[in-house]
Amino acid sequence: MPQPIIDLANRRILVTGAAGYIGRTLVNALLEQSCRVIALDRVAVPDEMAQRCEQVLVVDLANAEALAEQLSGLVDAGQSIDGVVHAAAYVGTSSLPGWLGGLDEQSRATFDDALVVNLGSAFTLVKTLLPVLNNASLVFISSIYANHGPDMSLYEDTAMDNPAAYGASKAGLQQLSRYVASRYGQRGIRSNCIVLGGVFRQQDERFVERYHRRTALGRMATEQDVVGPVLFLLSDSAGYVTATELAVDGGYASL
Repeated sequence: MPQPIIDLANRRILVTGAAGYIGRTLVNALLEQSCRVIALDRVAVPDEMAQRCEQVLVVDLANAEALAEQLSGLVDAGQSIDGVVHAAAYVGTSSLPGWLGGLDEQSRATFDDALVVNLGSAFTLVKTLLPVLNNASLVFISSIYANHGPDMSLYEDTAMDNPAAYGASKAGLQQLSRYVASRYGQRGIRSNCIVLGGVFRQQDERFVERYHRRTALGRMATEQDVVGPVLFLLSDSAGYVTATELAVDGGYASL
């Protein structure tokens, strides 16, 4: 019998940011694949999802010591991890002091907070789980702003903006992924990034219209657009794929 192109049944996959829009979508997709999911977030995931997961960890990724302690529990229990999806991100809000505006308005404290969550937590995640990651696939959710400066014309006459910390932290995340792939490939560890374009979240209509014109496919991404690429990278079908950045951006980078 030919094997399915993607078969993740019974694999233990840890997902960070599991309570978020993308995280929830990915957790549900992995559960449909009969994966044993460990859902991690700073807030509790929905009860219905929690009941289907193998384990739920509630910890703030900004707290490196608490994160390492929670993850060490998995290592101490001898639980092998077949895959990790790092979907958590510090995205901020328009009301967060020092987050938006030009560099003269952005604060170093908020910049550092974003790096701790978006990049530092990924370092702690891999460092702590290394003993149980043999032959594992790591997938980090990055952004087009890791590779491209923001097109500020998209934001004109809206309350939206593009903070320096977000793109900088995602660029660092991509380099960390390449480092892990290079350093631990001999152990069968694969590490890749999804370079995600803008996801539709009821943004200002003017921004959305401009963004549509800025992409080859003429639309923003949905959470569901992330599922197939992530499942592929986690699967044996991507067994010779590592140290790469897979663009899931609707052709944004091509225009």
